[in-house]
Amino acid sequence: MPQGRVLHARLTSALAWASLLHVWNDGLTAALTALLPFVARDLHLDYARAALLRSAHIAALSGAQIPLAGLAATVGDTAVLGAGLVWFGTAIILFGSAATFALALLWGALAGAGAGAFHPIGTHQISAMADPRSRGRALGVLNFAGDVGKFAFPAAAGAVAAFAGWRASLVTVGGSAAVLGVIYMRARGLAGAGTPPRNTRHAGDPRPDGEPGPARTAGGTAHRLGVRDPWPFAVMSIIAVLDQAGRAVAMTFLPFLLVARGFGEAAVGVMFALLLVGGGIGKLICGWLTDAVGERPVIVVTEIAMAAGLIGLLGVRGHAALAGYLVLLGVLVNGTSSALNTGVAAFVDSARGSRAYGIYFTCTFASSALAPAIGGMIANRSGLDAVFVAFALGTLLVPPMTFLLPRKTPTTDAAGRR
Repeated sequence: MPQGRVLHARLTSALAWASLLHVWNDGLTAALTALLPFVARDLHLDYARAALLRSAHIAALSGAQIPLAGLAATVGDTAVLGAGLVWFGTAIILFGSAATFALALLWGALAGAGAGAFHPIGTHQISAMADPRSRGRALGVLNFAGDVGKFAFPAAAGAVAAFAGWRASLVTVGGSAAVLGVIYMRARGLAGAGTPPRNTRHAGDPRPDGEPGPARTAGGTAHRLGVRDPWPFAVMSIIAVLDQAGRAVAMTFLPFLLVARGFGEAAVGVMFALLLVGGGIGKLICGWLTDAVGERPVIVVTEIAMAAGLIGLLGVRGHAALAGYLVLLGVLVNGTSSALNTGVAAFVDSARGSRAYGIYFTCTFASSALAPAIGGMIANRSGLDAVFVAFALGTLLVPPMTFLLPRKTPTTDAAGRR
């Protein structure tokens, strides 16, 4: 079989498995987030302590990413991805048994540690294997898979919670994750594909797409960390931090806003899912647009629209109008990440990229951990509306920052087209 077909087959297989893991990995966190108002009601928590449960989960996820990316380089991607999902699912089951805030905080944090495996390792797999000219579409598919989990799991978790309670709901989704993690490790091991071909492209090898190889990247600490161009990588990471803060607040406090308007468990799950249906659509659209027109215009337009959308949400009334609005808001809130993930790939060394992605995703998830905690304090003091307004204004810092990025990424220059 020609080498091109072999590489395409490997990419297809890796993308299929990575997408499946992404469904469960993001789905579990989304389900936990959607159920937070009912956890808070059962455990008698205010906004700040309820938000702290998500913050602890995301903080642990953030802190685990760089160590787990390094571990994957030693023991293989399959072992870390599979074991991470088993750990994540088991901790979610234990969260469902928590009788106190302290135990819920502990199990939520441990669940986050298991969740930390996927993003740096799975994203780097696909980024390194894909042709740079179509990388945006490949990462768009991978991101869309995560949003499938984000909208399917909250809807399912809400339905189960409506009949059996939030505890039974978390046990159900957590158990399914643990089972999938075991299946993944066995299937990839039996297929002889324990670690996807991360080193298919060796340092110094000619690259038909013209992308610079590892041998031609910058030296020093940045090179050892897998960063090809430190300045634009840092700017892109800061932009992602601001973007993620707005997204995290929208996702954390939307369920509380819905409960305040009289929605029950099942309805909250469905409405939360609609936000993420829009998010999945937005990631696909923005992945394609990024390949067509570049990262900067996509980031600028979606961030301005997201700020307007978060403020506009506060004035929407009526179930049907709110349902439609949440789909549109999801496109704006989640679509930007495809442009960011594609853009940062141009500044990452393809041979050492898991470390660079570990840094990048650690920054974004740290933002996702801190923002809800700040939002909870604002909500306790000034109400839910103030949270949405404050973080909407924060996202407006992003558009000016895009002008600190190079007009053309290395991928664009090398390949001659995106």
